[in-house]
Order: sequence, then structure tokens, then C-alpha cells
Amino acid sequence: MVRYLTLLKFTHQGAAKMEESTHRADIFQQEAATAGIHVESVYWCSGGTYDGVLIFRAPDEHTALHQLTNLRKSGDVTLESSRLFTAAEFDILVGLKKDG
Repeated sequence: MVRYLTLLKFTHQGAAKMEESTHRADIFQQEAATAGIHVESVYWCSGGTYDGVLIFRAPDEHTALHQLTNLRKSGDVTLESSRLFTAAEFDILVGLKKDG
């Protein structure tokens, strides 16, 4: 499984129908679950650069990026996503430990 952190900003379209935001998040979570994705957290933000935060786990990179692409296609939000690593995964990534 791969884990992602996604920062969301409402587009003009998304801000115009902000009252539907929690419903849209529910739909995203249902669609994500169908794709084998587990949404760990969804938060809305105020007073900062971003309007929301999404943390999820997917079976692989392709599945994660496909679901993010579908979210972006909605036109309601723009996204900035980063893959997240546990300490053990990061140690493997930087060569401190061998995988397996």
C-alpha cells in the first residue's frame, strides 16, 4: 500500500457550491473504496493557503494517481499531492536498510 497526503484548494466553481463539499467528499470516499483505496482522514481548513487535506492509502501508485486524476476532473478543487513514507519505508528509500 502507498499513502498520500493531498492538499486541496477550492476552485471558483467549488467555492460557489461550498455547501456541497462534505457531500462531494462522501462520494469521493465511496468511489475510492470501490477502487481499493482507504481514506484515512479528510479535513477542511480555514484561514490558510489550503481549503482541505486528504490522507489515503491505495494498493499502488497507479490506483492512487488515477483516483486523484478523477478528483481533479471534477473541477471543484486543485490538488497538490505527496507520497508519504513511514520511518521504516524512508530508511529503505535512503539506503539505510534493505527492503525485505
